[in-house]
Amino acid sequence: MNLFSEFERTDFESWQKEAERLLKGKPLDSLSYLSDEGIKIHPLYTQRDLPQEFKNEFPGFKYYLRSNKVCGYRTLPWKVVQRIDVASPEKANNIITSEIQNGINGFIIKTYDFTSDNLNGVVISGMNDFETLFDNVDIANTCLHFKTTFPIEFLALFIAFLEKKQISGQKIFGSIQYDFYGSNLSKGRLLEKNSLKNLFLECYQLCKSYLPNFKSFVIDGTVFHECGATATQELSFTISKALELLKGLSQLGVVDIKELPQKILFKISLGSNIFFNIGKIRALRLLWAFIIEQFNIANDSFDVPIYAITSERNKSKLDIYVNMLRNTAETFSAIIGTADYIEVKPYDFLVSEPSEFSMRNSRNTHLVLMEEHNLRDVIDPAGGSWFIEAITWEIAHKSFEMLKNIESQGGFYENLLNGNIQDEISKAKTNRIKKLSNRDIVLVGVNRFPNPQDKSESSGQESNNYYQNFKGINFQCEKEFEKLNLDDLIQIVKSRHSILSLSPVSYNEKNFLKIERLLKFREASEFENLRLMAFRYRTKYGKSPKVLAITFGASDIHRELVDFVNEFFQIGGFEVSFSGDIFSVEEAFAKFAALLPQVVVFCSSLDKYAEFVPQLAHLILKYKPLTVILIVGQIRDELFSKWKEFGINDCIHPKSDTLSILHRVYQLISSVAPT
Repeated sequence: MNLFSEFERTDFESWQKEAERLLKGKPLDSLSYLSDEGIKIHPLYTQRDLPQEFKNEFPGFKYYLRSNKVCGYRTLPWKVVQRIDVASPEKANNIITSEIQNGINGFIIKTYDFTSDNLNGVVISGMNDFETLFDNVDIANTCLHFKTTFPIEFLALFIAFLEKKQISGQKIFGSIQYDFYGSNLSKGRLLEKNSLKNLFLECYQLCKSYLPNFKSFVIDGTVFHECGATATQELSFTISKALELLKGLSQLGVVDIKELPQKILFKISLGSNIFFNIGKIRALRLLWAFIIEQFNIANDSFDVPIYAITSERNKSKLDIYVNMLRNTAETFSAIIGTADYIEVKPYDFLVSEPSEFSMRNSRNTHLVLMEEHNLRDVIDPAGGSWFIEAITWEIAHKSFEMLKNIESQGGFYENLLNGNIQDEISKAKTNRIKKLSNRDIVLVGVNRFPNPQDKSESSGQESNNYYQNFKGINFQCEKEFEKLNLDDLIQIVKSRHSILSLSPVSYNEKNFLKIERLLKFREASEFENLRLMAFRYRTKYGKSPKVLAITFGASDIHRELVDFVNEFFQIGGFEVSFSGDIFSVEEAFAKFAALLPQVVVFCSSLDKYAEFVPQLAHLILKYKPLTVILIVGQIRDELFSKWKEFGINDCIHPKSDTLSILHRVYQLISSVAPT
């Protein structure tokens, strides 16, 4: 039985005419918009939008657009990766063993950087720390990723530990993550090219000899995303970084370039846009497989594994439980995009050391999607979606054009050295902040729908105390250790049981060149600063800054304006009150005199403003001279100049620069004690 037999088939042109009728004559294209990447998003996608290039793509074949594996997740689901970065190896071991009992078998263990002021990471300085960390842990059946700033020394210690425990390196799966580009961008320095090549080569040789199933090259693109890059920028810079690695190692003449792709793992961030996350993962596989093909390496001799991690950039200290929702959406997009490893950062990582509850929430974000929503049972659910396929093609195309431009200007290293990459990301970051401030982009709980009762607290004092024992360690090693071969290095580590006497190349300042700095940012940070201003105001004066919204006429008529004012100022931590129905200047002034707010906002229409504002503003400023007065509405400059004569400070509307206006308001009220 055909359930749709009574309905006529409608073509796109008919649908378009009906849509334009409902738009009252506006063209359908008026519903389209440009993404941050410059990709035009249409209101409707049909089969005609399906890229011709994708029609013969299948999971596990050719360019791996639709997954590395023919069966998707059905035979081998994605690896659930749990982050471990508490200070004490003993506490880290407790978390690992607990997580394994709860079904997790993948971890990323971030090691503490002894030369950094960043107080997080497991302190692993010697053999005893490894023994404590992995006590009662079957590491042969556990996927281990290590994130460290001294990879050679760390790998030597890990290999010595495995030999001591008589564990075959062939049984160890995972990766060593050491992003010497990204980790030094914020410091404005770049490791000298030959030192960088030698570092990569030594990591490769260690893994090849002792840990053959370990990924020795993690091409980390997360730093670009976290500094403000768009999806296409992150993708093009990441692939360019991988190309730099291939070209650099092949130039040394001691590595078969055909072996390198199997040792590479890509790491990317998951942002707020679900569909762009999916498209970015798929486009990464497509582009890298296409590029490797140009090196005459057969498609069936490698895959394109992807490690996806939830974004830090869009997480907030405000209303932190919303971070759970962000994590869920990002994890969902990584699964639909068929990432191989997925890490969900605990929702509270910004305000405290992750709690047992937040670790469980990270774990269950995976497990609920896997076991209850059955997302591993459908092979490539995004395949054939006209919108996702079109977005994937657009992301791939624009990223490839950017990649060609980078390569034409000398490649990734040269573009970092001359600041081109930093400049492009900084422009994207500035554009992003502007959109956040005028609320074209919504961060729930931050620049829209703030929770006035939210009180975020931070802790982590226990970890800070633990780290004090390792501050100020001198890495100036003895001369005999400067030019060790890798086997000798392992033997020395094995005999000394420590790496603190060694001198990692990453700590030798003479090996670095100065470059333009690139700093990470969080989209919520400026809004968090506004709440901090409110906290300081309360601390100084014993009460919150107050806003009185005054309507003229029946307040119900202006409900939308009142709601806007309430949300606008709660974003900045103000306490907002409303006048209710106001029909005279005297009534309005009485409301003001009873509350004595720091800020007054008039919410009405232009004709009512003309009737009430001049006299009311005069009375308010005469009674309390430093009161900040604002008007709601998009008012022309020539008209607003008249209102300024009456003492109006600014006008606000839904597209106002929220950050700029609220900062100005705080500047005006911060030195005036409330009465």
